[in-house]
Amino acid sequence: MYCTNCGKELPNDANFCSYCGKQVFNTQSDTYPHSHLIFYDEYRIQCIKDSVFLIVEKNKKSAILDGKTLTLLTDFEFDYIHEIEDVSDCVVARVCKGGKLGIINVISREIMVPCIYDYVSEYDTMSDYRDVKINNKHGAIDKYGNEIVPCVYEKIKKEKRKFIVKKNNLWGIYNGVDTTKCIYDYLSLNERPSKLKGKYGLLDDNGKIILDFVYDEIEWEKSNCGIYYILKRGKYYGCYNRIYNVITECIYDKIIVENEGWNSSYFLIEKNGFYGCYDNARHSLTDCIYTTADSARLAAGHKTSTMKWLSDYSLYLQKMKQQNNK
Repeated sequence: MYCTNCGKELPNDANFCSYCGKQVFNTQSDTYPHSHLIFYDEYRIQCIKDSVFLIVEKNKKSAILDGKTLTLLTDFEFDYIHEIEDVSDCVVARVCKGGKLGIINVISREIMVPCIYDYVSEYDTMSDYRDVKINNKHGAIDKYGNEIVPCVYEKIKKEKRKFIVKKNNLWGIYNGVDTTKCIYDYLSLNERPSKLKGKYGLLDDNGKIILDFVYDEIEWEKSNCGIYYILKRGKYYGCYNRIYNVITECIYDKIIVENEGWNSSYFLIEKNGFYGCYDNARHSLTDCIYTTADSARLAAGHKTSTMKWLSDYSLYLQKMKQQNNK
């Protein structure tokens, strides 16, 4: 047969022209008699596994057709139909009706979620939920449409299998009831700093405090030895190794993280004009006795000579003696 739009020759069982995309029918076939010639205002084609679906529009209403048999899977009752999704064990579509969104099972035609939401996100396979919204408040539903978090929060996100919610501009961990306490300026369970009353600290995967909220800044870093944090309290710096749960006090003027040109398991520390190194791999500290940063780097790599070390140490003692005499 031939396409009535562009004239290209097509297989007899084709439903759409592979050249111009227009809907076609074999009018001499018993499968598609002349009475099946129905024209739509718009259509979209989607392939899910071995199935083909058509989202069609007619008279400003949308429906879903089986792309192989051209039979209607839904009535023309929806204002708009979003992309069809393959969600685990079912094929679903987000639909809009009366300005509200819901979800239908395309195969069984079951209404999984009635059209009550102002917003329904795509299904997040990694986090295993959908973000939904009513009256500008966010909540969450599972892949079957069951409510997980009620729509009473300003924002929601999921970290470490827990929902983090925002209410009255503060964050908390959702505990399964509406009495969740939102007390944090910012909250993270994903190895990043959280903030409470203007101070930074760290929480573990369950929301338990592992680093007190007493720091003015926390810089999150990764090295080839794991995760560590540069802490600032007042004008001084310290560090925290999460793997070994070792905290270095905030007594240094500067901590310099260097990831190029030398082993990133080390970083420089500076105090009173002298340099030392922190070994993040062995969580050990080299005292600030070196006059230059290069000398401290060499010492950290165990490449410095005895004479160089003695020279720097001698200068360090002289400077400390001068400071003590003042």
